[in-house]
Amino acid sequence: MKKIVVTLFACSILLSAAPWERHHINSEFATLQTFTNDIIDNTDQIEFANSDKQLGTTGAVQVGDDINLLDLSMRYQPIDHLGFDIRLPVVSNDIADEFGIGDFSLSANYHFGQPEADFGTNITTLRYKTTSGNEDKGLGTGEGSFTLTHTTAKDIAGGFRLHGLLTYTLNSGDIDDSFAVMFGGSHECLLSEYVTTNVKITYFDQDKLGVADLWVEWSTEKIIPGAPLSAGLKIPLINKLDGDSLHKSVLFYVSASSFFL
Repeated sequence: MKKIVVTLFACSILLSAAPWERHHINSEFATLQTFTNDIIDNTDQIEFANSDKQLGTTGAVQVGDDINLLDLSMRYQPIDHLGFDIRLPVVSNDIADEFGIGDFSLSANYHFGQPEADFGTNITTLRYKTTSGNEDKGLGTGEGSFTLTHTTAKDIAGGFRLHGLLTYTLNSGDIDDSFAVMFGGSHECLLSEYVTTNVKITYFDQDKLGVADLWVEWSTEKIIPGAPLSAGLKIPLINKLDGDSLHKSVLFYVSASSFFL
């Protein structure tokens, strides 16, 4: 039976700190937003890869100081170890007074293993971001890119789970390539066996832009089977462009996903 999946996360994002010229979004920050979405989606991606379901769907609403985002996605696992997903972002840019389709993307991934196995769960993903976003209107980069990502999750003694992620983006046009890393761990919350606390540190680098963040997230898949829930915040540690410190803003989000069939 199909379930309607809605993911809502409200946040104040780094895009509001980007240098706005002619009221368009800086491409480096648009690439950073793609990485941010991957981190928010990381917990659900691990759960879906380890499920016995073929379909999953997510709707995401992001609210920032000046940028609002509705991110729609669909996951598909036709056979063991192979998965696909598509993402369609709809962006509202208050500064540019523009509304439209952002950087639509699609990906394929190969995954194997369970978190309790010797090598844990491993997911290697190749994502292509299309040219649907319009930079002049502040809706995205408007340039295509390929991103190769490897994600891993491994259970260790004491109920802890280690998380890792490494990603490299090859951009087209005049946009510089970028790389990013994530490392963290999770454990069942002391207050409830139904809730897991996740702590992650990320670093993103693209030419003159360097961003490091601390993420704290609470998630559960036990309250509603097949529909993981999570809520968290991102605490900025480093936010520099061309050596100059930028305004730091905390990001808040909540999410819900559903896997079926």
